[in-house]
Amino acid sequence: MTSRLNSVAWSQLPRRHPVWTLLAALALVLVIFLILFDWNWLRRPVERIVSRSTGREFRIDGDLYVDFFPLEVHAGKLYLANAPWSKEPAMAKVGQLDMHVRFWPLFAGRVTLPSLQLDHPWLRLERNATGAGNWQFGNWDDCAADCNQRLHILQLLVRQGAVEFREPTLMTSIDLQVDSAKAEGKQTLAPLVVRGRGSYRDAPFELDGKVDSPLALQSHDAPYRLDVTARAGVPSTA
Repeated sequence: MTSRLNSVAWSQLPRRHPVWTLLAALALVLVIFLILFDWNWLRRPVERIVSRSTGREFRIDGDLYVDFFPLEVHAGKLYLANAPWSKEPAMAKVGQLDMHVRFWPLFAGRVTLPSLQLDHPWLRLERNATGAGNWQFGNWDDCAADCNQRLHILQLLVRQGAVEFREPTLMTSIDLQVDSAKAEGKQTLAPLVVRGRGSYRDAPFELDGKVDSPLALQSHDAPYRLDVTARAGVPSTA
């Protein structure tokens, strides 16, 4: 009975009642705040969180901004530092990151991305003389399992990507160009078109083909498909 009386009482409020005026004013203030808020103020806190989690310097050198309805996050010129032993200062760079975010899962502590697009990403993977890989992060193992449970990416799109692989102990140096192909259906992950050149065990190496999206590796039931042609020459004896 109490809830019904409250409902009736609210419905009987005049349209120009101070309560409605206050709610309308608060909504207007919120809209103005979201329009005028400079999301670049959050760049430094985000950089500190990622840097602390990975043990590497992370920067957002471009603009950071958020769109609503639907919720989208955009960030430009991302930078992640390499392992201290590498001669190359950067491990990863992204020209532009655009991601769609589902709003309601955020309240449960989960991040669901219907789409994550990377424009001009660049990634360097390498090992040093002792066999350590630069993808081994000092503090990442502590939160990797929890992050994998809380982050769910439904579609990954790569535009004009580049990957460098360096393995000095095997005399291997390969440069790859990576682009997302069109997904065959709405529920299908977009595959990657890969083209590579370089040397494998000190011999000329070429690779061309198409592979499944890296997101397909999250499923242990479905096979991971590769349709590639690789050619390795005979090392010179001169």
